[in-house]
Amino acid sequence: MPLTRSQLLAGAAAVAVPLRTRTPAPLAALAAAMRGPVLLPGSAAYARIRPVFNGRYAGVRPAAIAQPLDARDLAAALKVARARGLAVRVRAGGHSYIGASTVAGGVVLDLRKLRGIQVLADGSVLAGAGLRQIELISALAGRGRAVVHGSCPTVGVAGFTLGGGYGFDARRYGLACDTLLAAHVVDLRTLEPARADADLLQGLRGAGASLAPVTSLHLRTHPVGNVTTFFATYPWSRAAEIVAAFTARCASAPAPLAAICSVSTGSRSATIEVFGQYLGTGPAAGKAIRALLEPGATLSQNTHPYLQAQLIFAGCLGKTLAQCRPQSEGGTLGHDTFAAGSAYIGHALGTAEARKLVGVIETRQAAHGSGVLLLDAQGGAIDDAAGGQTSFIHRNMRSSVQILSYGSLAAMPGAQHFVDTARAALAPLGKGQAYQNYPDANLASWRTAYYGSRYADLVTLKHERDPYRLLHFPQAIGS
Repeated sequence: MPLTRSQLLAGAAAVAVPLRTRTPAPLAALAAAMRGPVLLPGSAAYARIRPVFNGRYAGVRPAAIAQPLDARDLAAALKVARARGLAVRVRAGGHSYIGASTVAGGVVLDLRKLRGIQVLADGSVLAGAGLRQIELISALAGRGRAVVHGSCPTVGVAGFTLGGGYGFDARRYGLACDTLLAAHVVDLRTLEPARADADLLQGLRGAGASLAPVTSLHLRTHPVGNVTTFFATYPWSRAAEIVAAFTARCASAPAPLAAICSVSTGSRSATIEVFGQYLGTGPAAGKAIRALLEPGATLSQNTHPYLQAQLIFAGCLGKTLAQCRPQSEGGTLGHDTFAAGSAYIGHALGTAEARKLVGVIETRQAAHGSGVLLLDAQGGAIDDAAGGQTSFIHRNMRSSVQILSYGSLAAMPGAQHFVDTARAALAPLGKGQAYQNYPDANLASWRTAYYGSRYADLVTLKHERDPYRLLHFPQAIGS
């Protein structure tokens, strides 16, 4: 059940549910220090919000889930964590591929109550760190504005932005981290709310999840109107040809055009498709889409208002905003169980290279398993951004590649083997780089794959800004 400060002061410690992995005294101190609820095992609220998005980590049981009401409440929680030696994880959306937003026997600091949205006179927006993407997309669309965002509606705005933030608007307006104008954090040196200074802000733009707990983000927005969506499918026999053509053209396409080449297999036969969005309509949209696609596609091309298009890509068309939320928050969207990784492609693939990529899927198909390679077009404003003002190194690439394999918990060893195999095949195509927003539990070279030569400077910044190592989790800076 939730413990509040008022209950503790009223002598209600007797209502606390006995803990399995930690004595209640540190958690009683936590509840006494906070105004927001501290949820304990045995309560319905704890059971409802405990699971993270990836079912591989469904069995992880924190000792408590604390929900701060604002930055000062989060600071109070962190002070108790430091004093009492509590392991903590900060959770915004809970979508970390490697379970970094939960911790066995520790305390999850769940930011879902930090969900404010304030649109400023210049069109920029102050967004609470607990917002999910669909909430901010919907709120801004009514004003004819948008931030750079991804397609998954329940991903947290904070985690998405701090790890880079590729989305369909990125080729026109830059990555989400490029649009981060300022951030409010809890300074881990003083354990007080603060505004990120220039050095910390540069670190937060692309490597921020472990540098400081962010409580709100000041983001640049851009105007949006009607857009053109397209979905093109091809016979599998042309898969290598389509992949090669996509990598040759995608990065040099007009900036308003975003596209993904999906090469996948699952319960059905292997499939190859190219889909995406053009920011705008009319002849320019049609010309850009035709120039990207190889002839002979089965093509569906339509015009939609911006919000409707995002709901299509989110799998939420026909749902209300309330329904396009996790089941834990009264919505209809569940969880997935998967293994994941990533890679980059730095040049137009030749025929042999494209066939090797396609062969990874064909091998997985023969094993009757799930396997997905999503090639996201790069270029445009992603390359034009002032990379020196961020910690994001993956510029001037043809595409990023998201590697996924879904299934039951029992199927995860095979899923992980697929991810490992695909990563090894793709690594030479992009100098071993990988996208930190798609963390890969088995990637031994993650430090250089995610951050390159900037990693050493990030470690120095981490040691300076998190002297008590409060933000410590798999693949955190300095771990």
